[in-house]
Amino acid sequence: MVVDMSDDASIWMFNHYAHYWLPTNYFDGGYSVLVGSKDEDTFRQRIEYVGAREVDPMTLRVSVEWLGDARIGINVKLKQGYNCVDSDGDGYGDPESPGSDCPDDNCPNAYNAGQQDLDGDGLGDPCDPDADGDGFLNEEDNCWLVQNPGQENSDNDGVGDGCDNCQFDDNEYQYDEDGDGTGDACDTEILYIQCCVDMSEAYFGEPFSYQFWAINGEPPYVWNKHLGQLPWGLALSSDGVLSGIPGYRTTSAFKLVATDQLGATDSQWITIVVDDRPQPEYICGDADGSQDVDIDDVVFLIAYIFSGGPAPVPYESGDANCAGGVDIDDVVYLIAYIFSGGNAPCDTNGDEVPDC
Repeated sequence: MVVDMSDDASIWMFNHYAHYWLPTNYFDGGYSVLVGSKDEDTFRQRIEYVGAREVDPMTLRVSVEWLGDARIGINVKLKQGYNCVDSDGDGYGDPESPGSDCPDDNCPNAYNAGQQDLDGDGLGDPCDPDADGDGFLNEEDNCWLVQNPGQENSDNDGVGDGCDNCQFDDNEYQYDEDGDGTGDACDTEILYIQCCVDMSEAYFGEPFSYQFWAINGEPPYVWNKHLGQLPWGLALSSDGVLSGIPGYRTTSAFKLVATDQLGATDSQWITIVVDDRPQPEYICGDADGSQDVDIDDVVFLIAYIFSGGPAPVPYESGDANCAGGVDIDDVVYLIAYIFSGGNAPCDTNGDEVPDC
């Protein structure tokens, strides 16, 4: 543990940084980890947690052979680690892989370094469709890692009682700024900024807007930037709207401050990454999967809509007009695009930016 000898510096660090995740290194190999908390016990626990690391096993093999003429040979083979066929790189091997001598992976195609298996069925949690074994598939389970066959949800926020950090207060995003296990929504009347699970991605050259929000204290809140830099092209209004068109592909960090009507404040460092929009894994309008948009796609959609033909794969590739489904309107849209110079599929306003 490193202690700053300046009391002023220590107080400043505690008030402004200690409750954030801070980068640090260890002397025994430079593992880059993140630790931090406002209370000492949690801070120590996190240091112990991130400082713990597994050491590859050592294998010692000794064999003896007769060399003749009253001589013997002793062969010693010392090996660290495994010969491992490990598709997901988590340190556990693909089961039944030839030549692999590392422990079998309970999720061969999903990273699961801890080999968590909550329901003990031999299938690791990341690839188990019902990880907690309570009869509800993960995507339908309101607490997918806590057995809750009754699906109780007292505050109707989508998070089941068994894993809700505020059981009787609506807190869909489970924000817990001080990391004490009690969600901000029921933690006291302290003013808390709530960010940023619900923030959309920021893409270069595309309009961006996000309304910052907070709870507790005395609203309305006044929002300001202290320190750091907003993404170039974006501006922050006093009512907490960050908007504009990002003009550079970069990562920006800034300290956001909210002040309520009684002068109470809260602050958070916000990091926003601006990059190009990822290319879709399919071509919009390419309903038949031919890697091109042409009259064959029109025929394919007509067969699907009216004659029980196969559906587009993925289904979204047939939604040419971004209406959220596949119907005759998509056929008309594609015909206009192919024969009449209409807007490209998924570019309903013709600005060359995908709209769905």
